[in-house]
Amino acid sequence: MSGIILFLIFTFAIGVAIILVSVHAYNKHLDKVAKGEISDAHTRLPEPRATAGITYLIIITVLSVFTVTGISAANGRIQSINNSINELKRELSSVNRELLNLQAQAEKSNKLVSDYFWEIVDQDLTDKTATLKFSVGLKQYSDDTTVSLSLGNQTIPLKRTASGSFSGQLTTGLFDFYELLTVQITEGTLTTIETEDFYQNLFWDLLPMPHQECTLTAKYAWGKQTCSGSYRLACNSPEKIKQVTLTYFSGGKELDSFDATKEAKENLPITVKKTLPTNGDLAIRALILTTDGYQIDQMIYLVIPSSPDFHEDSYERIYDAGGNLVWENEKYADIF
Repeated sequence: MSGIILFLIFTFAIGVAIILVSVHAYNKHLDKVAKGEISDAHTRLPEPRATAGITYLIIITVLSVFTVTGISAANGRIQSINNSINELKRELSSVNRELLNLQAQAEKSNKLVSDYFWEIVDQDLTDKTATLKFSVGLKQYSDDTTVSLSLGNQTIPLKRTASGSFSGQLTTGLFDFYELLTVQITEGTLTTIETEDFYQNLFWDLLPMPHQECTLTAKYAWGKQTCSGSYRLACNSPEKIKQVTLTYFSGGKELDSFDATKEAKENLPITVKKTLPTNGDLAIRALILTTDGYQIDQMIYLVIPSSPDFHEDSYERIYDAGGNLVWENEKYADIF
């Protein structure tokens, strides 16, 4: 900063000196003319006003060049600093990932449970229950080791198998939801409790739940948008589908409805082409009747307008064979 100030002062001083020298030389010439020392009043010396104007332009030009050069250099330094910051962020992110991996490895190395496995071995849609079989492996154990497993408010003992793992069965609600399960390992007087992830909606494995795979494009013209493309229902357990009815909605009004049982069972693409207002929405409602008498009612949006006044009425509901609502998610998040 001090170098810039000195340069500005130096430039200004040079300009002032040039103007003063010009004024002095011009006045000296006029003085000689007045004394009769020079008969011709004309001179090649420029008038002080002209000298000042030229000097001003030269100073402005020099300062402009200096400013542009300085800004360019500053931009270069700023870009270099930004690159350094971004590189530092990447390095910190990499270090953070390594620390998390080391932490996970350390936690895993300190755990007695080496692995666990579960599967659905039975189901009762009338009672809305599912029987799960668990298998837990330990890094080390002895003849005195006992293992139990807790899920929700249920705890079951696990028996040692011929392969050395510990297994057992537990019956739980088909529409219950758990995030964690607990394994309790007792060795003599020492008891260790460890948790494992169990983020499951069991009914997703037993009912033909749709999770649409969609590809749409939109073209705008004359205040309208034409949405065209295709999608698949991609239902789990398609063999349990009895009937599927799809209905399109826009602006809360039904457009048309059709049977899509074949497409759902065989996971075939369903083509769609709709002309809507420029800021219009397009929703599809899927009613899926299962072979067990259950009904899945899902509303999702294929086109969501950008208007802040728009209310997205997406949902997912499941009804049992008696028509009773057994599960719903009013804030169902689609995957488009």
